[in-house]
Amino acid sequence: MRPVKLTPKKTPEGWRLNIPGTLTDDGKRQRLYFKSRDEADKHAAPLRVKYREGTAGNLLPVVQHRAALAALKIIGERDPLELVEAAKLWMERNDHAAKSITFREACEKFRAAPSKKHLTEKYRLNFKHYPERFATIADKLLVDISTADLEVELLRLRAVARNTAAAHLSSLWGFAIPKGWARVNPLENVERAHAPKPTIPILSAREVRRLFVAAIRLHPELVPLLAVETFAGIRPVESEKLKWEDLDFDDEIITIPDAIAKTRIGRHIEMHPTLVSWMKWHQSRGGRNTGKICPPMPKRTKANPRKGKTAPPPDPDEISPSILRERLRNIRKRAKITPWPQDVLRHTFASASLASEWRDIGKLCLELGHSSQKMLSRHYARSMRKKAGEAVFAVLPFKSKDETLTKIIPITAAA
Repeated sequence: MRPVKLTPKKTPEGWRLNIPGTLTDDGKRQRLYFKSRDEADKHAAPLRVKYREGTAGNLLPVVQHRAALAALKIIGERDPLELVEAAKLWMERNDHAAKSITFREACEKFRAAPSKKHLTEKYRLNFKHYPERFATIADKLLVDISTADLEVELLRLRAVARNTAAAHLSSLWGFAIPKGWARVNPLENVERAHAPKPTIPILSAREVRRLFVAAIRLHPELVPLLAVETFAGIRPVESEKLKWEDLDFDDEIITIPDAIAKTRIGRHIEMHPTLVSWMKWHQSRGGRNTGKICPPMPKRTKANPRKGKTAPPPDPDEISPSILRERLRNIRKRAKITPWPQDVLRHTFASASLASEWRDIGKLCLELGHSSQKMLSRHYARSMRKKAGEAVFAVLPFKSKDETLTKIIPITAAA
């Protein structure tokens, strides 16, 4: 760096004095003109002294010098190098703020991302409602949302809902950080709520028997659907899409294809003899064994005589969710199992399998489609005694003292 001379120079406009930014109050270079050399030298004299004595703060402009002194005063007796690190973090934060998007926008992009299509619609639907549920952060940039902001929002929820939302939002930040929308995941420091161990609802053997009796009396075509949920632990959302071709009766194996699996990871399930018995019973009474396990239920269509319109023909392969729910409600009501806990048949199968020693916990974990045995051990390992588990699998179509299963009419006649 060349030394500062502050020597006046004669020009047509007068004696010019060039003052570098290191000696001005605003940090900008100045060019001043004077009528005489003496006036220029008189103005330059204190600036020369200031430069020689180094009071400009190691050649920093005055405005920068004052800012540096203020920053050093803030950090106190800490290492001055921390000021450099703070400046770097501030610059990074500003850079990320320029790239960041709002919480609302991030939720929309998460739902629409091709990499998230494997998630269930129910899971992705949560991100549609989170901006309204967490209104105070909905329009804030992700980079500006702190752990404290999220804790305020999450504390309004019940323990289980709080932990679920925290896990979902952590996935959102994991999706946003590689894209430059956020720097860190604020959920990493959020303490999870203590939720009491939930009581897993299960059905007794007597209730399972009543369920199948009611199904046979009202809608025998739904027996295979209930059987794969009760004696194979298949999720309802999977069983409704399962096809007869996915059942191998020679090897007694059910294949859950990737396309219908909740986790989009297929699996194989060994068929329990009780399940095989129910499926053979269904086929022996004229039940269909092609297409989906869940029988077709075309939507109800109505004609409009006033406008001269006739009802369109129903789609023979269509399954109406509303009609299916209505028929299942009627079966449960007939069986006197109300209210109906979510996934209760799957819970019953898991508990009975461990209790009756039909499956060890490792094999059961794979067949249920779980990635960890911890949850199975926590909820199902001691939920049912051996005798009760064996009784569940003893609910056979031809063996019953309490119900008249031996007097079942053919499915084709009852449908």
